[in-house]
Amino acid sequence: MNMRSQTMMTKATRILTLALLMFASVASAATSLTSISGLSVWLDGSDASTLFKDAAGTTQVSANGDQVALWRDKSGNNNNAVAWVGSTPSVPTPSVPTYTTSALGGKSALTFNGSQGLSNGTYAWSSSVNIFAVVSANSWSTANGYTYVLTSAEPNYAGIALTGGAHDGWNANEVLAFGNNWPSPASPRVNAPFGTLSNGQAAILDVSLSSTVADIALNGSLLTPTYRSLGASLSSRTGFNVAGNALGEQAWQGNIAELVIFDRVLSDSEANEVGSYLQDKYGITGAYAIPEPSSLGLLLLGGGAVLLLRRRR
Repeated sequence: MNMRSQTMMTKATRILTLALLMFASVASAATSLTSISGLSVWLDGSDASTLFKDAAGTTQVSANGDQVALWRDKSGNNNNAVAWVGSTPSVPTPSVPTYTTSALGGKSALTFNGSQGLSNGTYAWSSSVNIFAVVSANSWSTANGYTYVLTSAEPNYAGIALTGGAHDGWNANEVLAFGNNWPSPASPRVNAPFGTLSNGQAAILDVSLSSTVADIALNGSLLTPTYRSLGASLSSRTGFNVAGNALGEQAWQGNIAELVIFDRVLSDSEANEVGSYLQDKYGITGAYAIPEPSSLGLLLLGGGAVLLLRRRR
């Protein structure tokens, strides 16, 4: 091979490498949760700038083990979560979760011990929702009952729970999602076995609820329900609790890294975009695919490669 051919191959290799870097940059830029319509809550435990040791938001977390009394919403809607306040004077106010610097996939998260939580008293639930939660459980097979990842902040609540024993129409070791008037099996509701997960293993829960949809996906794979009911939209709900129900009971034990709520059911491509973002961010093995670049992204990629080629002639 002559020198000219070697030089041309070197240039081509450089151009290809730069083009791939541009492609990655375009794909990354395209994955922005705020670009998907309907985003109403985005709590990101990997972003320390949103976590504060006091409910007033004056002192940011700085070290492993710091308490978290305020988790600021990144959706732009100011749906922050603060230290729990019981719904009645007889309900004690639990302690707040702690900040763990390297919890899931090397990213920070909030750690809950079963008697800790955060809440929002004003969030208005939509008649349909799509909820994503990045969590790990101290025990994915709890001894009894159920533990909540997220609920509405009132009795007769809606929410997502992990079940540890048979109770009120569900089975052990299932993910349960429901929209209305618990514990009656009102619409919409779905529960499905989540299979085998190691204690402490991170997972992405993707829950869709509306009058026509009641689905749960785990790490991008749709779970087969043991029970599903449809036919009614979510009842009007106000507020939400992170890691417990409206009475400060059945609180989560483990890590919650991210909670994302959309006020509508996403399309398959939109759900895949959110899921792949979370999957890649936390190093979770799942079924979400890398989103295809937009037409604009491909044009930018092609145009950049042409410019690079011209500059190297």
